[in-house]
Amino acid sequence: MTKLSNNLRYNYQGGGEVTVYADVLVSVNILITYIMLVCVRASFGTATGKWWVALASGIGGVSSIVIFFEDGGIGFGILYKAVVCAVITAVAFLPSSFISFLKLYCGFFRISLLFGGCVYFIQTVFNPSSIFFANGTAYFDISVTYLIGIVFAVYGLFVLFSRLKLRYVSESNIYTVIISFRGSRVTLNGFVDTGNSMKDVFADNCAFVTDLKSVSPLFTYNEAVFFKSSVSEQPPKSLDTVYRLLPCSTVTGSALLKGFVADSVVVKSRRRKAKFEHATVVISVDKIGNGEYSVLLNKEIYNADWEEYGYGGIH
Repeated sequence: MTKLSNNLRYNYQGGGEVTVYADVLVSVNILITYIMLVCVRASFGTATGKWWVALASGIGGVSSIVIFFEDGGIGFGILYKAVVCAVITAVAFLPSSFISFLKLYCGFFRISLLFGGCVYFIQTVFNPSSIFFANGTAYFDISVTYLIGIVFAVYGLFVLFSRLKLRYVSESNIYTVIISFRGSRVTLNGFVDTGNSMKDVFADNCAFVTDLKSVSPLFTYNEAVFFKSSVSEQPPKSLDTVYRLLPCSTVTGSALLKGFVADSVVVKSRRRKAKFEHATVVISVDKIGNGEYSVLLNKEIYNADWEEYGYGGIH
């Protein structure tokens, strides 16, 4: 254990001397960093590997030992945090461009502020003398059990907010999607992604994005295996005429995604529907959405020819 020096002790409300345990400090900050990175990953829908997130969380935990150094003031604390956050973002998400990095970095910073604000509020209301800052790093002079409870409470609020946001999203953004292919069809939930402007230039139509698991009933075993393989693999003969390879850009970078031309895609709201003949469906190996939807609809559906059905309309 290491005792704080006098200049750090003065930052502690109440003026008492506090003993900092390095193992507790690092462990708690690993947990906090991990929870925040999970929130960022959920916000942006990234598919980064869990081991990269774990490594970045470890970096966040180790970086907290700066609290043992002589206090460099607010300026040093802000600069140090900015650099550490940049390293954590780069390691956790492996962004392929500066723009992608900047978006993820801002997301991580925003959630960090949310977490810090919630912790500050809780500590101010219940025990204002149990937390202080040095070199931009917080030390919690409370039991580990209590702190872990706060971390998961904040995480729970974030998850709850995300689910409520999806549940009460505008009706114009949530649809039933029916994808038909070779006499089979699957019925899925779709969400309008205003950032999805993908087009199949060969068919001159907009493209929809879904995951392989959701549309696997439409394919044979060999075809499903093909969609999991690298983009350099040649498609089986059964897909020769319907296979597509389209570029896709997301917050984490660009990639080529495999797809196919469906016989039709029907998009239905509660009272309207639009039918897209020979629509292109792009397949992601990674899961789309968090269970509330599994299809990202193209923003061009707003310009489609819609017809009324039900309630006396067209069926």
